[in-house]
Amino acid sequence: MQYTNSIYRGEWKKDNREGKGKLEWNKSRWTGHSYEGEFKDNLRHGRGIYKYNDGSIYDGEWKKDNKEGKGKLEYNNGDSYEGEWKDYLRHGLGIYKYNNGNIYNGQWNSGNKEGNGIMKYSYGVYNGEWKNDKRNGKGVFIQGNNIIEGTWKDNKRVINSDNYQNNYSNNNNV
Repeated sequence: MQYTNSIYRGEWKKDNREGKGKLEWNKSRWTGHSYEGEFKDNLRHGRGIYKYNDGSIYDGEWKKDNKEGKGKLEYNNGDSYEGEWKDYLRHGLGIYKYNNGNIYNGQWNSGNKEGNGIMKYSYGVYNGEWKNDKRNGKGVFIQGNNIIEGTWKDNKRVINSDNYQNNYSNNNNV
């Protein structure tokens, strides 16, 4: 990210932002954004808090100007994610809490649910494999007294290779 049209207050070393400081953007598409935390070689690096102009806040680790390591992002819509990051994306283990009460706890890859994870919905719980943000692979869905164990493809339980059961899919961005 370019630091033009911004104000920096903090520590310097050899004409570079180095150590603790605060950076505020004021005359660009980033107007209203701010970062307060550690810098290294003129980049956000270490621990810091980034405030977006929409009210979202990221509090966590940075590496060479990217969200990387552990951190928490509270979105302006009430959703939140706490866990591991890589290159600005959810990556590794983390918990995503949706503003509708759904909670995903599991593995992430490049911003998507991928690997093993548990999703708690208002109507049941899925524990199993995920790929591309959807239930894909072996898993168990528990809804009340019903336990449905099997293989899933794109959020639908596979009945056989030509037929999918659609009763337990949900199109509410879960």
